[in-house]
Amino acid sequence: MIHALELPAWQTRQVGSEIERWIRFLREGAGLDPEHLPPWMNTGEMHKAMEVLVEFSEREKALDLYRRRQDYRRVIAGYELDLEEAKEAKAQALAAKEAERAAKEQGLAANEQALAEVEALRARLRAAGLDEG
Repeated sequence: MIHALELPAWQTRQVGSEIERWIRFLREGAGLDPEHLPPWMNTGEMHKAMEVLVEFSEREKALDLYRRRQDYRRVIAGYELDLEEAKEAKAQALAAKEAERAAKEQGLAANEQALAEVEALRARLRAAGLDEG
């Protein structure tokens, strides 16, 4: 026999038949304490139904915990990747600054060498009596 019931519309608090027992279980079972079941649940079939409900609930909790751990690992991996990318960008920026500083120093050294060459040339010109300054 198949019964089609609209559970939210069922308002009975008394359990007088198996169908009423099942309706009440379906509506209230998730909120029951498996260790202290109400009298209307004291049948072998209802105890087994409660065991199955608890097992499903525990599986759902375990699955939820597993999913949360996976999400946490993905978030941490994302942070680690971001951190590595930031470190790499910082290292590249430092390398670029160092290259720029080295180029400036090289330019300064070239200027100093050119200045020294000019001074040496002036000194030779003075020594030869050709410098007016």
